[in-house]
Amino acid sequence: MTEQSTLDSSQASPAKRGIGLIPAALIAPLAVPAAFLVVLLISAASNGNFGAWHGVDTLLLVITIPTYACMIVFGLPLAFFLRSCGMLNAILFCLGGSVVGGIASAVIMSTLFGAWQQSQAVYLEGGIGALLGLVVAVAFCLLARVPVFDGKRAGSEP
Repeated sequence: MTEQSTLDSSQASPAKRGIGLIPAALIAPLAVPAAFLVVLLISAASNGNFGAWHGVDTLLLVITIPTYACMIVFGLPLAFFLRSCGMLNAILFCLGGSVVGGIASAVIMSTLFGAWQQSQAVYLEGGIGALLGLVVAVAFCLLARVPVFDGKRAGSEP
């Protein structure tokens, strides 16, 4: 075993520890609007229609507020819980992010557009929300340097 692999999280360099759970939770939700803007730019560039940006600010607001709310209400407590159990890893956190994103998206969309839809649109909305939840969870894990498999190295005490 090398000396570097025996270091716990308090002795590791800041680059290997990440920025911490709370700062990561404050920055990671910005990944969704950033990804959305990239998709819009690519779409506008491929269509040559840069004038179709009407309402983008409102859409970004609708995307950003629920993303932050879900991270603060569900994501951060999940990260603290998994860390306290010594099980904080990217696989579990991303799975949780996808589940929360899917459920939150379906609930928000059904609330915005009236009664729960009887069509397949609810599944599509849930799927899009799950993908957005995954994007935020991956950004969080990258910023906080959450290990992929081993929860013992994710800031939990040995």
